[in-house]
Amino acid sequence: MKPTLEQMTDYIQALEAANRQLVFTLKQCLKLLANVPPEVADKDKWKGMLDDFNKIVKIGEKVTMNKTLH
Repeated sequence: MKPTLEQMTDYIQALEAANRQLVFTLKQCLKLLANVPPEVADKDKWKGMLDDFNKIVKIGEKVTMNKTLH
């Protein structure tokens, strides 16, 4: 059975909401991690990891903020 336009719109809205929540959650995790000094880890690798995650957040915010697919 083929989904209706309304069902597809609802599905896309649910995906967009999930993406927004994932970006928000990643940002919150990064705030916590930024305050945890790497005691065992290589400090340069730790900073690199946080930088990579911050880049992902910026891309996610561009995609999810004020833009919808429908």
